[in-house]
Amino acid sequence: MSAIGTWLDRLFYPPCVVCGARGRGALCQGCSEDLPHNLRACPRCALPMPWPGHCPACLRRPPFYFSCMAPFVYEFPINSLVLQLKSGSRLYLARNFGEWLAKAARARDAALPQALVPVPLHHRRLRHRGFNQSLEICRWLRDDLSIPIDPCGLKRRPGRPQQGLTAGERRANVRNAFLLPGERLPEYRHVAIVDDVVTTGSTVNELARTLRRGGIGRIDVWTLARAAAM
Repeated sequence: MSAIGTWLDRLFYPPCVVCGARGRGALCQGCSEDLPHNLRACPRCALPMPWPGHCPACLRRPPFYFSCMAPFVYEFPINSLVLQLKSGSRLYLARNFGEWLAKAARARDAALPQALVPVPLHHRRLRHRGFNQSLEICRWLRDDLSIPIDPCGLKRRPGRPQQGLTAGERRANVRNAFLLPGERLPEYRHVAIVDDVVTTGSTVNELARTLRRGGIGRIDVWTLARAAAM
């Protein structure tokens, strides 16, 4: 690369958010190649698995959603990138997340959904944060895959943050957390819930339960990363 080219890269492209090296995107090529891909996972909930097949939890009690797509495991540096997006310090990472999810969706042998449903935030948390990271990811997915965003009029009731809770406490905390106002007609037969990370699956499962009550036949979950078992 010429000296002028190097200077222009430093002027117009930020350093890699992981290692600080210069490149042409949020991550340099080396860090992009080292991302923790979720190569072997439960086909229902995307839990990282040491063997192929469904996890014991999904065999005992399948979730309300049909499948979960999570291209990465929630470990370094993905966990750091998610926190940087949520803090608002690097909101532009939503584009990377959307592009990674779109690439994973195209690679699957499955029909694309008719609409994207971002996980809603309670209005007080939304006002405090200033944005909904799930909606920001949806915007890039919409543009990349030409799938509309439909929040379905969903509202989120107030509740405790999920961080720091056990799996059982998480399930109890989100029980009836979502409200679907009015009698919703099944305008869409197939939707995908979009979130940044799935930890235990309690939130997306409760949201899927709400959408099922609203008449949606098939519900998938699209998330950037899936945490290992708690």
